[in-house]
Amino acid sequence: MIATVSSEGARALAGPRTYIVAIIAGLSTFDPSLATILGVAAAATVFLFGDLAAFKVTPAVLWMMALLIWIAASSAWSVNPRALDSVLLWIAMGMMFIAVLQVVQTANQLRVIAIGYLVGAFSASIRLLIEQARLDIQGAVRLTTIFGDVNINYVAYALAAGWALLVLLWDSRRKGSAVATILMAVAAVGVLIGIQTSQTRGALLGTVFAAAWIVLRRLFGLRSLAIPTLAVVTAAALALSGIGDQSSLQFEAGGRATGDWSGRIPLWDAARTIWALRPLVGFGVGSFGHVSGYGIAAHNVLLDIGVGLGVVGVLLFIAVLVSCLWLGTRSAPQVLRSEVIGVFLAASSPAYLTGVWATAPAAWICLALVARIGVVHPPDSAAVR
Repeated sequence: MIATVSSEGARALAGPRTYIVAIIAGLSTFDPSLATILGVAAAATVFLFGDLAAFKVTPAVLWMMALLIWIAASSAWSVNPRALDSVLLWIAMGMMFIAVLQVVQTANQLRVIAIGYLVGAFSASIRLLIEQARLDIQGAVRLTTIFGDVNINYVAYALAAGWALLVLLWDSRRKGSAVATILMAVAAVGVLIGIQTSQTRGALLGTVFAAAWIVLRRLFGLRSLAIPTLAVVTAAALALSGIGDQSSLQFEAGGRATGDWSGRIPLWDAARTIWALRPLVGFGVGSFGHVSGYGIAAHNVLLDIGVGLGVVGVLLFIAVLVSCLWLGTRSAPQVLRSEVIGVFLAASSPAYLTGVWATAPAAWICLALVARIGVVHPPDSAAVR
């Protein structure tokens, strides 16, 4: 067992706010619109009626605020006719992100919200199975939307992000808790089936990468984040430069192979060309679809942000990630930190590099939860293995 909940604070009751956030976390896996509306309301409640003295201005909070200020400022030069909508959506993501950071103060609160997220993910997987079975009967090939108009890739990426939370719960479970072990195993199978049913290649790759990191870490007893960090930095550099576009097609296997990642490579090429025209400040928030003429996002978070917010915006976004995953988790047990963050990077990187994930509620909630793993402490009388 890597870490257990042992302190009195960790055993404290979660409280109403925690359960509300847990419900929103679950909704974020399959209904991003409703999760955003409820998340903003919950965040406003936390900020307005919470204990201001207990509000923690961490580096992650500061960098997120700086990013939101830059996003709002970019609307002054944005060519996007719907720039205000984009600004408001980013502010909503920021509010939810900061609220989750503030709400999670004990290991029990972290676990409750993580469980809420995974309950939502399991429910989404069941719905995926039902909907796909219905399409199979009708002779259709693949689901493209679910729950009305929610893109199937969004749900699949949210399921993949859940691997990090499953690992967190597994590694911090109480020794001898057979019920918890069984429930987590069932959740894992459900998430895996949901991802497989979605046929979303990014989520499938993320699952494979996450499994590879777990095996590698445990086989060689790795405690450093050097390998997953180097892998993500390399993948991001290749994506930004375009050098890896063609070589990445070796992962595009199966019946859905198109030779250009379902139209993504032309989007990435266009994003790089447009970004080069205004490299420092970009064309304003959410402008890629308008400037490129494609009418959709670039399907790469860094390129999307680069076109809209320039190098400044990309650096601020990276600063948020670094402050969450590397700087903000240093108090967590080393092995737990290595495994959870490594799995998060492995499972979620395809979503960031090939999907529309910059303003996804599931992305920001999951990131905030992983950023708070420092509230989980090793047992007082047992060594962390």
